[in-house]
Amino acid sequence: MKAYYFLFIALLFTVFSCSETKSVVPTNQCFEVSYVKGICGQAVLKIENPAFFKFGETWNGNENVFYTVFDCSVDEGKLKQANFSVQIRQDPANPNIQCARCLAALDYQGSKKYFVDIVAECNSNSGD
Repeated sequence: MKAYYFLFIALLFTVFSCSETKSVVPTNQCFEVSYVKGICGQAVLKIENPAFFKFGETWNGNENVFYTVFDCSVDEGKLKQANFSVQIRQDPANPNIQCARCLAALDYQGSKKYFVDIVAECNSNSGD
């Protein structure tokens, strides 16, 4: 009986000492994305640079994607036409707090959600 007790304690210790390694989100680097789906300033973006794939997830059959909310001034129509570069915001405050938006919402059930800034030019090649 004591052996089972010690085995249980050892197993409990092992379970609680294990931790999932999480990738640190690169707020100082930019990377290329493409527009997957969006509505009312919300969008799902696909990461195009393989070095940054670890910051995305699979959603609705799309791999390496994440959810974002754009700034009020972003023209989503132009983003749908070609790949563009983004940088994850240092300050994750909602950029849409001062603008009127429709109340429609994307049904995004994933965990990868970042606020991003669109950048004109990006020369980053690593995701560390």
